[in-house]
Amino acid sequence: MRRIGAAGLAMLPNIPPFWIFTSGTRCAFTFYGASPDATLDGTEFSHLSDKFDAITEKTRNHKRFRLFFGVFGNDATQAAAE
Repeated sequence: MRRIGAAGLAMLPNIPPFWIFTSGTRCAFTFYGASPDATLDGTEFSHLSDKFDAITEKTRNHKRFRLFFGVFGNDATQAAAE
């Protein structure tokens, strides 16, 4: 998460161009992991789960495009192997 910019991901719901993009393209965002809450629980990134859930909920009815974003609070390679 440090490498992909947890601080930037945390700001995503607060950036107006992000919402302009999702509205204009009708793009639904889905964040996933083994279980996003479980994967981030107990890590320094646990606060991101609520932000990801809010984005997913707000874009749920957008049907034109879908963007899936894998989020792992640990080693994604290990999680994928499991």
